[in-house]
Amino acid sequence: MIVLGVDAPNGWAVVDRDRMLTSGRWAKGKGFTALSVDIALAVDEAIFRGAQVLASEGQFSEWRDSVEAKAKAGINRSALLTAKHAGMWIQEWSRQSGGLPVVEKQPAEWRRPVLGRGAPKDSRGLKRAAIEAVRMLYGVEVTTDEADAICIARCVSFEALG
Repeated sequence: MIVLGVDAPNGWAVVDRDRMLTSGRWAKGKGFTALSVDIALAVDEAIFRGAQVLASEGQFSEWRDSVEAKAKAGINRSALLTAKHAGMWIQEWSRQSGGLPVVEKQPAEWRRPVLGRGAPKDSRGLKRAAIEAVRMLYGVEVTTDEADAICIARCVSFEALG
C-alpha cells in the first residue's frame, strides 16, 4: 500500500513498503498561505504517485480541550501550530483524495515497529534513530522531519498489508 506520511508541520513522504517514492520538508516560519500551497502540491504529488491513505503522527488527536485549557496545561504555541498544520494536511488530503482514509499513529505505535525495541528514549536519540533507520532501509539521507514521516508511512504501509 502506498502511504503519504506526515510529520507536521514540516516533513512528508510517500512510501510503498520497501520503496521510498519521494519526500520533502519546508523551511520553518513560512506563512500559512505559502504553506497551504505547498501542502496542496505535496498532496497532489502523493495522489499522482498512488497514495491510498494519509498517515499522520497523532499526538495531538487526544487534545479536545479549548485553547485556554491547553495554555493552562502548559502546551506551548509551537505545539498548537503543529496541530493546526496537521489539520491543514488532513483537510487538503480529504479535498483532493475524495475521501480516502486518514490514519493517526501515536509515536509509540510507529516507533517500535520501525525503530525496534532498543530505540533510545530521549527525543534527540529518537530523531537520530529514525534518520539511521531510513538510511539503512532506503539508502537515502534525509532531515529529521522527513525521517519521521517516512517511518510513519512505512509502519502504516506494512500494517495494511500484514
